[in-house]
Amino acid sequence: LPISFFACPAAMSKTYFHNGRPVKEEEISDDLSSEPSCQDSPFEAIVGKSSQGSQRRLLLFDGQCRLCLGFVSIVTSRDSSDLFRFAPLQSDLGQRVLAWHGLPKDLDSVVLHRDGQAFTHSDAALEVCGDLDGVVSGLWGLKVIPRFIRDWGYELVAKSRFMLLGHFSVSEAGDAAIEAKLADTWEPDPNDP
Repeated sequence: LPISFFACPAAMSKTYFHNGRPVKEEEISDDLSSEPSCQDSPFEAIVGKSSQGSQRRLLLFDGQCRLCLGFVSIVTSRDSSDLFRFAPLQSDLGQRVLAWHGLPKDLDSVVLHRDGQAFTHSDAALEVCGDLDGVVSGLWGLKVIPRFIRDWGYELVAKSRFMLLGHFSVSEAGDAAIEAKLADTWEPDPNDP
């Protein structure tokens, strides 16, 4: 493929949701240099602001996925600005965020809630990486790859993660750094395989 295919600005577009409806970037704000308004979202107050005054982001993850907990652990270790708080998708908070954005309650993706907007699948993972310290922040550059290709790879990993890595919960991980940044908790029912 020609290099211009990968450099196409449309390939780098973000997925924005407002009240469950995908919207174009222009519909969110006429002045893209201004910070997006998050007054419509009730979740910013829950996650609060960092010590530098930046609005924190909420990352929802599958609460029984070992791979997802590994990602959360990486985010925790590379988040010196203290921008992220976490909650399992299955938690009460996770379900409220999904409902607020009009996303399915059984969504099989990480979800980044930032400034009243939701990012899912590869967009969520790469947007998170872009806010981290160190070399991992360079992964944000993968956004030049068209979303349908990135999401295909994301789905491939997501569908095989339990077979490859098994189930695991936050309490089994016993990671105090993660537990300290949880905005809500959830434990799988041991009687529900």
